[in-house]
Amino acid sequence: MKSHSENEVWDCVREAESQFGDEAEAVIAKRIHELTAAREFTEATFWSAVAARLKDLHRIRFPEKTVLPALLDASDNRRGAS
Repeated sequence: MKSHSENEVWDCVREAESQFGDEAEAVIAKRIHELTAAREFTEATFWSAVAARLKDLHRIRFPEKTVLPALLDASDNRRGAS
């Protein structure tokens, strides 16, 4: 089983963001789903790490896009909205 370095994870984050832009998170999620369905759990775990770093990066770069929806979701949940 190959262990990926943190640098490899961040390289894939930058590559996905560069190649897919705003769609990077969706593309990575699809890849994780496909790898899991194919029982390629080691690679799915790697891409899950990439997805987590990408999400963290977006929280830092675009706080207005992540904080407000999170607050709205919390507000909707308190009101019992689905």
